[in-house]
Amino acid sequence: MWPGSKLHGLLEESRANYSSFKLYKQLFQAHTQESMLYTFTLQVIFPERPGALVRFLDAVCGTYNITLFHYRNTGNRESSVLMGLQVPPDQLEAFAAVKDGLQDTSEFSFKELESDVRQVFDQFIQ
Repeated sequence: MWPGSKLHGLLEESRANYSSFKLYKQLFQAHTQESMLYTFTLQVIFPERPGALVRFLDAVCGTYNITLFHYRNTGNRESSVLMGLQVPPDQLEAFAAVKDGLQDTSEFSFKELESDVRQVFDQFIQ
């Protein structure tokens, strides 16, 4: 990857996909230059069952701009989704309510990114 760089070991350890981070950085920069939006990068624990994606998108789409949605089917009861989301400043309270509503169903939960993944984002998205 980048032998000798600070991120070489970090990317290998966290199984990060450099292309995904590069694309996400480009999207982040393009959209935030257009307007003042709050961008959240969240880890969503997502159930692997029929209809879960539709229920999630019904709650989130239409109001907020999803800039990243990285999901991989694992065959488990649930999977971790890496999601980037842009929220206009006047919609922050509404977004918090949507997030709380999704968590209240006990179907979805939101987590902070792990420290090694957060380090990658801090390096690439500046």
